[in-house]
Amino acid sequence: MGLLKVFDPMGVFCALCLLVPLFYDADTTNADRIEMITCPYVFGPVLLTIAVYVISHVCGKRVTLSDKDSVKAGWYLFNGTIIMMLMDGFAGGLQAVPLLSPQYLKVDARYVCLFFLPLTPCTTRKHRHLFFKKNRYADKDSSAVMIAYIEIFMQTPACLITYLCYCWNHPLKYPMEIVTCTLHFMGTVAFAGPVILSDFEHVYVDRNFEFTPDHLVFFWFAFGINTMWIIVPFLLGKHAVKECAGYVRREMTSKRN
Repeated sequence: MGLLKVFDPMGVFCALCLLVPLFYDADTTNADRIEMITCPYVFGPVLLTIAVYVISHVCGKRVTLSDKDSVKAGWYLFNGTIIMMLMDGFAGGLQAVPLLSPQYLKVDARYVCLFFLPLTPCTTRKHRHLFFKKNRYADKDSSAVMIAYIEIFMQTPACLITYLCYCWNHPLKYPMEIVTCTLHFMGTVAFAGPVILSDFEHVYVDRNFEFTPDHLVFFWFAFGINTMWIIVPFLLGKHAVKECAGYVRREMTSKRN
């Protein structure tokens, strides 16, 4: 078994992202850490990841994936359950994950939307006063929250279906990959585009290039990492389109003959 199949790059990335809120703030207590780890909005998606992985082995006819395809499959699995559902959806949109949700607010204050505050039972209510002064449009701009719900209800299922299609080498593998990559690409543009056009009004921008620890974590990494969901979906989608076009071309040629 290749090293990439044991230490999936996307799985390692997600694990590191979830470790940051546990240890970033010096005043975080063990009780706070336990509250986050035991939150149903955390272990639910983790259990779903395990369940989908098991389903990929038990149901259908699983094929042996190359290292390249294994990395692609892992990209869709962990994107679906951890990035789209747990982090962007539950921690960002629902503001329901202790420790992690306040950090999402620091990345992008648009996650504070007055309409959704009654649905935020965890730590956000204790911390939201820190962000209201910054977010002058907290009661008007629900775009980030809307994108988070799209991630939960559209992108997560698309990711998991694409993952299973890879595991089973299903004929829908490349068509589903095109759909999923399009959702990723457009979702990122819809999320980051307004931030850029509004001159980074709602994000923790490092205008003076100070590179403080907070700026490195909450702007250069947390906001800058959005570029990965532009580049990777573009490359994966481009390959999927070529594969689909090649199949159609072969079918048309065989019919002529």
